Amino acid sequence: MSAFHVSNDHINYLLSWARRNNPIVRSHDRRFDISQSEHYWRVGVILREANSASMEARYGDEPVMYEAQNLPALPAINIVAGCDCLAYQSCEYDGWEKSDAKCILDQIRDAAIRSVPGYEGHWELNRERFEVAA
Repeated sequence: MSAFHVSNDHINYLLSWARRNNPIVRSHDRRFDISQSEHYWRVGVILREANSASMEARYGDEPVMYEAQNLPALPAINIVAGCDCLAYQSCEYDGWEKSDAKCILDQIRDAAIRSVPGYEGHWELNRERFEVAA
């Protein structure tokens, strides 16, 4: 699959979900409360810059500007998929693994996973737990 610049809507859906469900995210050295517009915008810029850095490293593309917008809530499972997509589209530059963008994106993804219906935490998978009474 070819890499691409994700849309601003893509980033804004992730941040809009986080704003409603898990508004505190941390970079390596800073705490953001994305219920505050300035922090929402700044985190969006961090995510956009990572995606642009990946596209520049891979294809020499010019950066894309970020425009913040609050969007309707999507189901948590769509947020997990959206985080996976953005991570895949942003991982091509040196430094991704230790970037603030990856750190923030992992937090949004983890929070979304925990809110997926049926997710019960870090439990051992065993037959006794999942056997259905006959």
